[in-house]
Amino acid sequence: MIPLDALGRATAELQAFEPNTMAPADGQWTERTAIVASMPGTALMQVWVALENAQGQVEVSGATVISHRGAGATPFTGNLVASEGGARFSGRAGDLALTAAYRREGEAIRVRAEVTAEGEADRAVVLHFRLPLDANGWTWWENLEASVLVSEAAGREYANLRPLRGGHLVSPYPLGCLTRPAPAQGLAVAVPLTQPVLTRLSYRQGEGLTATFDLGFAPRLGQRRAVLELAFYDTDPAWGMRSALQRYYPLFNAATPTPGPAGAWFTALDPVAAPDPVRLGLMFDEQASEHIAWSRNHKLVTLTSLLPWGLLQHTREPDLVEAGALYPVGVVADVPMPPEGAVLDQAGRPVFWRTADGTEYHPWSTDPDLGSDSPAARLNAQLAGALRAPDGEPLDGLLFHGIGSAWSGWQTDDYHEAHLRASDAPLSHSRLTRRPVVYTAIGHLEFLSRQAQRLRSQRRLAMGSIEEDAAVPFAVPWLDVLGAGESSPSEIHLMWLRALGHHRTITFLEPSLLSSSLLADDERGIWQRALLWGAFPGTAGWLSGRNVDLHRSLFETYVPVLRDLTAAGWEPIPHAVVNDAAVRLERYGFRDDLYLVLNNTTSDTRTVTLTLDPQALGLVTVSAAGIAERRLLFVDRLSRSKRAIELRVALDRWQATVRVPGRGVMVLTPYKVDLDLELLDTPPVTTITEP
Repeated sequence: MIPLDALGRATAELQAFEPNTMAPADGQWTERTAIVASMPGTALMQVWVALENAQGQVEVSGATVISHRGAGATPFTGNLVASEGGARFSGRAGDLALTAAYRREGEAIRVRAEVTAEGEADRAVVLHFRLPLDANGWTWWENLEASVLVSEAAGREYANLRPLRGGHLVSPYPLGCLTRPAPAQGLAVAVPLTQPVLTRLSYRQGEGLTATFDLGFAPRLGQRRAVLELAFYDTDPAWGMRSALQRYYPLFNAATPTPGPAGAWFTALDPVAAPDPVRLGLMFDEQASEHIAWSRNHKLVTLTSLLPWGLLQHTREPDLVEAGALYPVGVVADVPMPPEGAVLDQAGRPVFWRTADGTEYHPWSTDPDLGSDSPAARLNAQLAGALRAPDGEPLDGLLFHGIGSAWSGWQTDDYHEAHLRASDAPLSHSRLTRRPVVYTAIGHLEFLSRQAQRLRSQRRLAMGSIEEDAAVPFAVPWLDVLGAGESSPSEIHLMWLRALGHHRTITFLEPSLLSSSLLADDERGIWQRALLWGAFPGTAGWLSGRNVDLHRSLFETYVPVLRDLTAAGWEPIPHAVVNDAAVRLERYGFRDDLYLVLNNTTSDTRTVTLTLDPQALGLVTVSAAGIAERRLLFVDRLSRSKRAIELRVALDRWQATVRVPGRGVMVLTPYKVDLDLELLDTPPVTTITEP
């Protein structure tokens, strides 16, 4: 897609749709979305569709342009008065009333706002909170690693946005961050992870640092009020978005407690093929009831799985699945669709779609407040039995499939008035009709959160699989274990989950993990990506002991290190840097449990200087006798030689020269006696002491 001016000249860079690698069935259509920054002077959009490495015919039915910027925003006018610890604003914009309480909390300004629709008409509202700021020449952070320089001449909005079905745009991270090196300053805007509202965080010259909320009001259905929270706060510009994230955790109580079990998610396993599952990193058994004695014997986490977001039924071969039956993964039961359960479109018709194999998917509402005959009530009645093994003993937890994904019904505008009336979260609105709706990505959260709380009260685990297309940060807080999807997640997805999940265990299904045709370099790449972000690769179809044996050495090399990284806990600020942008660095832990993961993204060996802050990393401690102990010897956990890397003291920083192999990963940790250090020029001591 190319935006053009009236003379046919491009006004911005080409914007690409995500490639479509799956051919739809005859007569079926596929939908693709691109986010286009329309610059001043844009008169038309030119769309190009092409086949790549394929032959055939492509038909385009048309395109819909959905604007996310109106002609102008109407300000609220009112009074701002001082209050204890801050200030309070009360104002109006037409028939909308706003009260906002501002209070200082450390280095942050916390805002709690309440918007009320005082008229009786349905409303679609886009609400902006702006911090006026001239950030020309600052840096906008897209994620933990990527950034872009803000230019007044560009005339654009700076935001990291993901598209959702229905023309919605959301920020995948709950914070947006700007920094500048001189004079050093950093600012962030953030919202709570537990706030289920479609939100965009951005910066635009002339408007400032902004939080934007998509809201809907239906007063005749009792939905005339929305309560929102946000915060603006200072960050350390030296660490970009990492500093904003580090300060976000305590600000919104989002830090993760001590992590739970560490290991990989797996399914469709033959116990005979894996007599030593723990050594191979296996932990979360999706189909534990099929071999419950084996799972318990190895102290694995026994799960059943649930896809509660709608009905899957076969229309071509109805005998395969009973019409109106719940998709049979774990919980298999006859759960017909109650009339009040169906998700409705703008004309009041039930929403459904059909896949190439003839399967129909009918999304439904899982709101627990819809009554005793609702899908949620029927699912609740079955879960008590489903969470028990065949012998009647309880299982350890529940795995939710399809969280956030379009295919599982999480990305649909729901116009059903009973669902709007029952919603505890603020309503959204359709980008197409400008009518209030329950967006199902928010509508399903109440069922998910209540089940998660119930499981935790029973000392059980809630695990969820969040796919790449699911930019739903507000689902993360309710999951004890994060699944990163069922097929080779990208690093961007793993980075996102690690940032939001903090210390939680992350795992994903890697279909090629046990393939006999997997190239050695590709296999090492899977494990090295996993190490950087502390995520356990698992697999489906673990049926052959021979395939396990082919890959056993890598499991036994990487799994113990992954367990140590998870136990130590990832932290956004590494307090260490290397002088080569081609080598990435992440930190886990502190002091003796410190791990620095270095990843060389090139094929050549890179010799880099590692510089770290010993005080911030706990590498200098003072004994009761006033003796400073310095941990100056590091080793690579993945090196067979265990050769020491000695750090040089340079004022308040320590440095070491490190050779990182091409496409390789090193896991550096302070020397410990049980690591059996070899080939040292200095005595094998854990610390060097001085008065």
